[in-house]
Amino acid sequence: MKNKTNVQIVTSYMNTGSPLNQVFVIEAITKYAEQVRNQRLTVIDSMKNTFVSGEAWVQCADEWAKIQR
Repeated sequence: MKNKTNVQIVTSYMNTGSPLNQVFVIEAITKYAEQVRNQRLTVIDSMKNTFVSGEAWVQCADEWAKIQR
């Protein structure tokens, strides 16, 4: 069996089982994005010297908030 992409994993989860799976994913992303946005300076500082830019991580959270409006 080949490895699934992230999109395939999330799509599979959201399309199987309970219809609440879709709500669960959206709510989880929304809550995490809120945490990142509320603690942006801490997040940026904690991600120094990692392979992911803290600024880019916060930007992802900001973009999620934009599409939720």
